[in-house]
Amino acid sequence: MAKSCARCGRPARALRSLCVACSTQLKKARSDAADAAARLSTQRTSLGGWYRLLDWGRGLGFPAHDVFDKCRPSAQRWLSGYVDVAVSDGYVTDQELVDFDSAVANLPLDPAFVSQQANRIRRAHSFGLLFEGNMPSVESSLHLPSDEICHLEEGSTRVRHLKTRIDTTHGVLVATNRKVRFSVALARGAEIPLTRIMRVHQQGPAVIFEITSGSFEGEFHVRDSEWVAAVCNMATMISQRRLVRTSNGRDIRSIPHHVKIEVWNRDGGRCIQCGAAEYLELDHIIPYSQGGATSAKNLQLLCRRCNLDKGARI
Repeated sequence: MAKSCARCGRPARALRSLCVACSTQLKKARSDAADAAARLSTQRTSLGGWYRLLDWGRGLGFPAHDVFDKCRPSAQRWLSGYVDVAVSDGYVTDQELVDFDSAVANLPLDPAFVSQQANRIRRAHSFGLLFEGNMPSVESSLHLPSDEICHLEEGSTRVRHLKTRIDTTHGVLVATNRKVRFSVALARGAEIPLTRIMRVHQQGPAVIFEITSGSFEGEFHVRDSEWVAAVCNMATMISQRRLVRTSNGRDIRSIPHHVKIEVWNRDGGRCIQCGAAEYLELDHIIPYSQGGATSAKNLQLLCRRCNLDKGARI
């Protein structure tokens, strides 16, 4: 019995699902799609180009995975670049998350790669919400006073450098809208009111509290020291009325995605000082703290090291 082409119905070769003509067209379609995807992978633009490519491929009458089977590396390069741009100012918007999810749902991507990029962009989104003063609320294992809201509870190891030894204590670090506590099972822990905390900073895997008075010394080693330090700092700033919110609740340092793309393309996706292409951040040339505008003319790409070296200098 003669076999028919799955696409056009004409006779097909044995063990083949397509006829000679359709096989030739598919081969060319794969090549054209791969070339177009390679061009798109170098562009820091919206999803529009990818959607047009996908619509073209679907209109050919072949299964989408057959047409785009060679496009995965290009699609992944583009998505990685999209995430680089989105996280570069530390504020990932809700729309950027929506566009990311749309890209993941439509582009040919490896699941492990998607998981990695999703962790990057969602973490940055969480930090952006935090920096706007939207504090997390979690259940605490401690019996807290009714007027306290728990923002953070993390397993922690407290390390104190005493005169004769290094003291190590395992416990739980809890931050609320009133205090930071280090709770130890069946032993006395420590606590400090937020009003006595000057600053909380990260030092490798440790969180260190700078306080005005009281006893809360030591390094608190936690799984995610960057997040713990940020939450404790924001809780302190809110408690001490040092956080200023805009009328719509958004921090005006948040940069629109089209502005991020403009700066990224202008600076060639590299640190303008050392040429690094990794750990890039958008920096205000005239610092935001000194009245610098959040505009393309006042923004530049710096790697994390060059940005830290610059600090708040012009």
